[in-house]
Amino acid sequence: MTLEGAIPLPLPLAEAGISYIFPFGGPRPGSFGLGAGIRSLGYLVGTSFGGYAWPELLAEWRRGSLVATTRLGGGAVAGYSDSGFSFLAAPVLIPDLSLWWSPGRRGFLILGGGVFGKVSFPGGESALGGLSDSLIIYAGVKAAFGR
Repeated sequence: MTLEGAIPLPLPLAEAGISYIFPFGGPRPGSFGLGAGIRSLGYLVGTSFGGYAWPELLAEWRRGSLVATTRLGGGAVAGYSDSGFSFLAAPVLIPDLSLWWSPGRRGFLILGGGVFGKVSFPGGESALGGLSDSLIIYAGVKAAFGR
C-alpha cells in the first residue's frame, strides 16, 4: 500500500504595487478610503522566473494601527517570463481581502496577511500562468511611503 499526497509548502512571492487612495472621513481613526492602482506579483521557481501585473480597485478602512483592505483586480493581465512578455485582456477577477497592523506612530512597516484568489470566466483560464481558480492564504511585510 502506498500513501501519496501533496504537502503544501510556502512559496515566497515578491509583490509590488502603486495605488492612490482618496480618503473619506479624514485622517482620524475609523477613516475610509477608495482608490485604484496597479499590483504585481513576481516569482522565482528553480531557474524559472516571471511575474504578472493587473489593474485594481481598492477600499481601505483604518481603525488606529489596524487597516482592513479589500481589492478587486483583473480584466487585463500583463505577464513576463523566461519566454517573453505577454498581454491578455482576460475575463478574470482577482479578489483580495487582508488585515494589516502597523506598529509605531508613522506606520512605515506594516505586518499582516490575507487571502486572494482568481476567478476565471470562459477564456480567462490562461491568465496568471494557468493558476487555477483557487484561494491563496498569505502573510507579509510591507513598507508604505507617503503616509
